[in-house]
Order: sequence, then C-alpha cells, then structure tokens
Amino acid sequence: MIQRGQGAYSQLTTAAKEKEKVQPKTGTSNIRKAGSSIPEQIGEYIDTIGDQGAISVPISGIHPLARTASGYVKSLAGPLGRPFRLETPKATKDFYQDTIDAARLIKPATDSSNGRLVFNQNIQNKEEYDRLGGSIINKDYGRYTAEVKRNGQVIPDDDYDTNRDVGWHARIALTGKDEHGNSKSITDRIISAASAPHRLLTDVGWTNRRPFGKNVSIGTRDQK
Repeated sequence: MIQRGQGAYSQLTTAAKEKEKVQPKTGTSNIRKAGSSIPEQIGEYIDTIGDQGAISVPISGIHPLARTASGYVKSLAGPLGRPFRLETPKATKDFYQDTIDAARLIKPATDSSNGRLVFNQNIQNKEEYDRLGGSIINKDYGRYTAEVKRNGQVIPDDDYDTNRDVGWHARIALTGKDEHGNSKSITDRIISAASAPHRLLTDVGWTNRRPFGKNVSIGTRDQK
C-alpha cells in the first residue's frame, strides 16, 4: 500500500514492487536491488526535491520572520507550494540551535543507534523555554521531538500543524479570550487568525506538513 507522505519516486517504486509481488518471476528476470543503481539515486534526489523544493525563495533568507512567514505560506499552499525551497537566515539557525541546547536529551546516540531529544514545556530550564517558546520564530517547529544522529545532527520529525482546532483559534482571533476567559495578546490573536484557516485546510488534507523539508538537520547536540 502506498503511504501518505511518500515522494513521487517512492510512490512509483512502491507501486511497482506491489505489482511484482503478484506476478510470477521468470528465469530471465534480472532486477537490480533498490539503491544499487544511478536511477535509484536520482529517484531519491527527486523525493528530496519534493520535500524541500527546488526553486529558491530568496526573501525567506533575509530575516527570521520572513522565513517563518514563508513557511506558513508554503504549507498553506499545499502541493502548489512544494516546488519552492526556503532559505535559512543565520539568526534562524542560531535560534534553532538554542532550542536544541535547551532541549531534554531522552536517549543519547550510541555506536549502533540514534538518539532522541524533545523541546517542550517540560524541559528543565523553564525560563529558556518561555523565552524561546514565546518567539514567533518558534512557530517553524514549535514543541518538537527529534532524532539525534550518531554524528550529533538533530533532525525534527514533527509535522507543521497546530494542536488546537479551528473553533479554538477563531475564538482567540475574534474575542481575544480563551475558553477560560483569559485575555490574549495581540500577537496571540494574529497567530490564531493565521492558524484557523491553516487547521481547516490541514483537516481536509491540503496543507504541506513539511514546508521546511523532511529529514533536514537544524543543528547539532553534544550527547555527553
């Protein structure tokens, strides 16, 4: 069965393999193993382009807020935004690294397996979470879990989405208050105004869940 989220090349090869299972093999068959040929490698690159995009958006690399806004627009555009590749300003890279440094290492990598870390409200340094988590730049990845490769590279595996439903965001945007009657800031209202339509399109399967790319390193982590 073809899985949702596979790149175009992976979908084609998956379909071919499923068809091969139901067809008898002949003595003249000489199919090469996946990953052993140049076409296979080209196909994997095509999948990467599908996730990250090939057409650079220069404005996204000018300022962290420009990248964050571009990520929202690319995700909202769904398949129409997939051809576009977002750039990463140095200040954004520094911000991502700060979240990695503050994150809790769940499991360090070993010689035989990768590690895991999490950045959320339960990390030890609450002040640092409040500082970083309250930044609009944090909307790029939000509270995330990530794989830590044996070489220290950190790769988030969370989708670009919101945990709240459309009604919750609409209430914040229109009234400025949450379900408990607590007042929200102008920034919160703006974010909810943007999140409501995004969640609506996510619910119908339209949005791009990985606008910044899949399997992309956002920094490194010392695992000692």
